[in-house]
Amino acid sequence: MKRPWLRKIMLLTFVVVSNCNKESIDMSSLMDKVQALEIAAFHQNTKIDILEKSNKKLEDILLEKSEKIVYMEDTIRQLQQTVMQMDTKQAAGSANQTVLLENFEELSIRTVQEPKVRQENHRQDRLLSPPTTAPDTVGFYAVLSRKMENPGTHHTIIFDSVKTNLGNGYNSHTGVFTVPTSGLYAFTWSMRLFGTEHHSAQLVVNNVVQGAVFLSVTGGNENVSGSGVVYLNAGDDVLIRTTSDNQGNIESDPSGFTMFAGWLIK
Repeated sequence: MKRPWLRKIMLLTFVVVSNCNKESIDMSSLMDKVQALEIAAFHQNTKIDILEKSNKKLEDILLEKSEKIVYMEDTIRQLQQTVMQMDTKQAAGSANQTVLLENFEELSIRTVQEPKVRQENHRQDRLLSPPTTAPDTVGFYAVLSRKMENPGTHHTIIFDSVKTNLGNGYNSHTGVFTVPTSGLYAFTWSMRLFGTEHHSAQLVVNNVVQGAVFLSVTGGNENVSGSGVVYLNAGDDVLIRTTSDNQGNIESDPSGFTMFAGWLIK
């Protein structure tokens, strides 16, 4: 005798088992997808971290470059100011040289107008001994023929190359101008320095300072000049000397002389 209820139970059991197996397969597939998404998210986060670090490095580099640009701009402004100052000094020096040349040309013209015979007969007397009578024209101009190496404190600058010496007041061996006749005198002097040298040059009358210039260089060649007008009596001594504030040589050559000049105004 057949048992229909047993067949139904077996069929129901088969359906339940089949459904459980299908659900198990679907759950496994879902877990695989979740795991794949987690791996993808991990890789994505890693890439984001790398990009953020790279961006931070780029920001640091940009900041460093910006600071360098600001520094270079400041340096350029300082260099421009230095060039402007040098141009101003050079223009002032050129103006002083122009005035000196005009004064010396006037002295030369007055000298040429003196009788030529008198010049020839008394040339040696004027060079070797002071005049016995007050001259009509007094003026001198002398330069350093070479650089003076490391002069000390209160060192008289001896301008050994004499270009003009009307009245024979200037002594190229001592660097001292002895006033031949009383009157109002004008004096001018200049000093050229190079590299890191610095010096002060004083105009001294009878051991009393009547004027001074100072120059400190940081690189190339520079020139400073001074001038003064003083009433002097016959026999007074005038010279140019250094001070205690000095360093290095005093330059002088055909490219730029260190010089001393003076003349009687009236």
